[in-house]
Amino acid sequence: MNQDVSCGHYADRMRKSKENLKSPLPYDGEKEMDQGMVYAKVAYEAYCAYTGGRSLVTGDKLPEWPELKVEICMAWRYTVKRVIAEMNNPVEYVEAW
Repeated sequence: MNQDVSCGHYADRMRKSKENLKSPLPYDGEKEMDQGMVYAKVAYEAYCAYTGGRSLVTGDKLPEWPELKVEICMAWRYTVKRVIAEMNNPVEYVEAW
């Protein structure tokens, strides 16, 4: 997959071609996103709100969701799906949690 493709650019391409809207790839309009991607967007925006819109690693300004590379959106989606799966089937947590 082309690493220079943004979430917004990919969404536009998908919308124009009327390809499978059940795809796990990101879309701008929440009604066209699968539920995992909706939660990924919420999680990313929460992270941005917590950090003041800045990377905690570099201090750089974080891009808006539609400008993110598809791979980054997919990573957020994967992370959220893992958290949801864990919530539905929890393991024993260590006391440090």
